[in-house]
Amino acid sequence: MLKRRYTAEEVEQKLALADALLNEGYKIVDIARELGVTRVTYYRWRQDQAGEKPAMVRRLEQLERENAELRRRLADLLRAGYRADTAVAA
Repeated sequence: MLKRRYTAEEVEQKLALADALLNEGYKIVDIARELGVTRVTYYRWRQDQAGEKPAMVRRLEQLERENAELRRRLADLLRAGYRADTAVAA
């Protein structure tokens, strides 16, 4: 049997199809066969998906961390007596 790697988009599409089939009453064995993967792969995909955050949420969290760091740096500069108008004139 040929081993194949699926992209994240392909996995998402296959899991969406699996959800639709589950709602229609199909069994996991039949769903895995329809997707062209083993039951183990199907369950691994489900487990991986459960712990994964959507890309937009990850990006938002990254931006929030960056924003907090920039605010801390600005506060440190202001406490040290930094003035923006003198820095621009220099």
